[in-house]
Amino acid sequence: MARKWFIVLILMLLAVPAVLLCFGLLTYPYPQKAELKVAGVAEIEVPERTVTAEVTFRAFDGSTPLSGVLILLIGPDGEIVDRLTTDEDGGAAKSITVDPKYLRQDPEGDLGLRGTVTALAFKEGYRETVLFEVPVSAGSAAQPFFMEPLVSGERNEPVVGLGNNHHLEVLSLVKKYAEKAEIFREDRPDLP
Repeated sequence: MARKWFIVLILMLLAVPAVLLCFGLLTYPYPQKAELKVAGVAEIEVPERTVTAEVTFRAFDGSTPLSGVLILLIGPDGEIVDRLTTDEDGGAAKSITVDPKYLRQDPEGDLGLRGTVTALAFKEGYRETVLFEVPVSAGSAAQPFFMEPLVSGERNEPVVGLGNNHHLEVLSLVKKYAEKAEIFREDRPDLP
């Protein structure tokens, strides 16, 4: 009987933090690096839990660079990571740090960690633009915002798009998960 209550107590101790995490009442701080040492077992180094890379944005009205566009970067936790303003050439760049989504891999080896942010662009006289899944990685491509002017009498809802991923990121992602799911893919000698 005592063993049954002990098991119930252990399960409750494990369940309470999980419930608190789900409802955002408890946060789990990821260590930058940690070592796990267990007596009689080999030491294990836990990999870095964040990725830092420069993300570049370009804002346009048609093909004309657009200055003064405010860009908010939203992290995976829903918090504002940073805010940028485009310069006279329509560009803005910032090195940011986020939690990684997954490791990218290519045939030549590990391409490194990859995270994402959501980017929202604002400019007076233009519809807001939202880019989901903007990559944060060493292979990040420039992210274009094509701002649409407001039109009187129209709905003028925000424009929605996906982040611009580097072709090697896309290829490595497809290859990795096709292999993991055992999906047949034709040989493509023209692709890396």
